[in-house]
Amino acid sequence: KYFKAKNDAMFKAIFCNENNRDLLTRLLEYILDTKVTIKKVSVPELIKKNIYVKGKTLDVLVETDSEEINIEVNSYSNKVLRRRNASYIFNRYANNVEVGSSYLKMPKFIQVNLTSETDSDIPDVAKYTLIDKNTFEQYIDNLIIYEFNLPKIKETCYNKNNKHKFIALLDA
Repeated sequence: KYFKAKNDAMFKAIFCNENNRDLLTRLLEYILDTKVTIKKVSVPELIKKNIYVKGKTLDVLVETDSEEINIEVNSYSNKVLRRRNASYIFNRYANNVEVGSSYLKMPKFIQVNLTSETDSDIPDVAKYTLIDKNTFEQYIDNLIIYEFNLPKIKETCYNKNNKHKFIALLDA
């Protein structure tokens, strides 16, 4: 049986392998459209505040000099999944500042959702930030969520639009 990189275990086996660090770097540079220098890659479990809180293990957490990037590989999509993924990045965001530290020196928090089996109304690529719905003024400048609809991206590449061919390879 063959597994594609859209499977979270296979994604980790490929992109978290120290010998393949260049692939992870290229993927992140493509997504963020900027140069990325990876300092650390991990697969951490988020700290539980009490025994009644659900355990949460991130798929891949990447630290750079100025960003913390959480990559979530999802085999399905629904409103619950979006809330769950948001809870991961919000948890990391909330637990970043220590006593005596400045909120202005926080890194940029980026969540990348690579999602399979999505609803057809979800665009191929979406970028979410917290903004005022009337003025479109950005509420905070260091939190971004990217969502990639893998089936839709694969379909556009099949139809000769190769804009996101790097992402489409995850489903090859």
